[in-house]
Amino acid sequence: MFFPYGGGAEVSSFYLYLLLSRRAEVVVASFSPSGRVRVWRLFPERPLLWFSGVFPGWGRLLRGFDVVYVPRYAYFLVPLAKRLGLRVVVHLHNFTPVRYSGYFVAGLRDVVVDLLNWGFPRAFLNGVFSGFSRAMREFVLMADEVLVPSYCHRENLSRLDARFRRARVLYNFLPWYSPVRTPSERPLFLYLGERSFVKGFHVAVAAVFRLRRRGRFFSVGGFSSRRLPRRDVLDVLSRAWGVLFPSFTEESFGYVMVESLARGVVPISSDICVAREFQGRTSAAKFICRPGDVDCFVDKMDELLAMSRGELLELGLRLNEEIYKIIDPVRVARDVYRVFGVD
Repeated sequence: MFFPYGGGAEVSSFYLYLLLSRRAEVVVASFSPSGRVRVWRLFPERPLLWFSGVFPGWGRLLRGFDVVYVPRYAYFLVPLAKRLGLRVVVHLHNFTPVRYSGYFVAGLRDVVVDLLNWGFPRAFLNGVFSGFSRAMREFVLMADEVLVPSYCHRENLSRLDARFRRARVLYNFLPWYSPVRTPSERPLFLYLGERSFVKGFHVAVAAVFRLRRRGRFFSVGGFSSRRLPRRDVLDVLSRAWGVLFPSFTEESFGYVMVESLARGVVPISSDICVAREFQGRTSAAKFICRPGDVDCFVDKMDELLAMSRGELLELGLRLNEEIYKIIDPVRVARDVYRVFGVD
């Protein structure tokens, strides 16, 4: 996929496109159309995309380029691009090369994660194609550069395959956001993840209902099955009192959490590795809960409801300053140019 479709991986790839377009010609190959970017249309399903690696024509397609960047799934291009003498950069935004489900929930096998997340048909289909995931892992490790968006992601990948210790950490680009905003008169809590088990949707729903049973009055946003467009996400963040980030799976970066901090909004997060790496180093560290602990999420939401709008803004100013000390956009842009050889 390519922005505006998809999630954090697609947002990250779009920011990379904008950065690199300042210094080089960039062509995007994707199966999702875009009105702003030159896009070559490809196959829409992951197994079909992998099968397409045996089709003729890919060599002709790649000739004339200097660098091939693979952010997701099209890992079969790595050996072909290497054979053509091209530099290859792979960016791992999930766990697909080491877990065919794409997720890593400690203590749960892929088939269980898929069953809980998607049901039997998709779990069965993913299981059938699990061998492709293992093959793609070997292709990934052939790349000149393997990028990961956090130290946590490198650590988790290395737990599953020690060879990923060679991966280079390159934080996802985080634009400059202003913490100056106007929280809504009626408290508003957001959930911006998928309606799935691994993202903790059921935890967010349970926390909302349990807090309302306490007689607390507030609004919620983002709980519909339709993903909010990016412009709407940034707008609604300006009015939010808090953001729920109850993920069960280890995340590679956690854009929802990180962008909330940058916008001056407190995320209430599961205690996963990236929450400790980013949120745990800010003034919102105490708003981290054990995964699945609904009572903790309710208590933290209640704590935010007890704050005045002025106190929320004061805390938000600190969060904005703290997260940009960790993820400096100027430093990230400089590192991107260095990785791609256009510095």
